[in-house]
Amino acid sequence: MKIGLYNIFTTFWFLIILLGSGTLTYLSFSKNLYSGDAILTVKIVIAVISLIFICILFYLLYKFRILIINKNLFISIHPFIFKINKIDISKTKSLKWKNFSAFKGTIYRSVELRQGKYKIEVSDLEFENFDHLVSSFNGQLNKNKATIEQAKSNYSMMIFNLIILSCFFVFLLINTTFKDINIAEVIFFFINLILLFATIKRILNYRKAL
Repeated sequence: MKIGLYNIFTTFWFLIILLGSGTLTYLSFSKNLYSGDAILTVKIVIAVISLIFICILFYLLYKFRILIINKNLFISIHPFIFKINKIDISKTKSLKWKNFSAFKGTIYRSVELRQGKYKIEVSDLEFENFDHLVSSFNGQLNKNKATIEQAKSNYSMMIFNLIILSCFFVFLLINTTFKDINIAEVIFFFINLILLFATIKRILNYRKAL
């Protein structure tokens, strides 16, 4: 049995947006900024940010799903909208591979499965272990056209990310060595470590595909 694990980078950016906009939304209500003496422009900006927070929160609740693959059976569970899709890959011939662009031109892969009225789409924008999830019906995934196109497009950007994250990692390491460590620095250190791991993993996968 396989379970979908959410993409590290996608999860990280959504959490950043939610934490930032959610904190500002909470402070705006707790400090009564809407009814206070703040200028109109500030109130409008805070209202827009609060709206962004609410929209993203509902979007995540709507899109959140648990993907389970048990042998040939793909099960997509959407707990917040009470929806379950099931597709038996051994009984369907509708298998569509494609690439799409998101987040400043980054290329992602997806595969769409259709069986009757049901459709399940799996992408590496959503799932970190995409290759593992779809390996059961594509043994030559590293030679797949979509995979090679993604590797050619994203490789240089991942190298740039590796340099930036490595510099930030060294900075955090030195900064926490010569003074007392606080909880915020520990959190940033482990987040950077996780992102660094995810970047190296992608670089190795891209080199393997190329």
